[in-house]
Amino acid sequence: MVKNPKLDSAFNVIPKHLKPQNTDMYAWGLWGMTAFMGAIWLIQPFDWLSDQLFGEEKKKK
Repeated sequence: MVKNPKLDSAFNVIPKHLKPQNTDMYAWGLWGMTAFMGAIWLIQPFDWLSDQLFGEEKKKK
């Protein structure tokens, strides 16, 4: 499960059936990305980002 011996000792405290598996990490990553994209979709800060990234170039024109 865990290849690093230092991390293996940290995981010995956790019961075997509660240790995170590869699929758990994959699911956490997907849910994290989903939450991030949902927040971006809800807030829609595209005008603000455009001003922050390209504001000086727009003002010069």
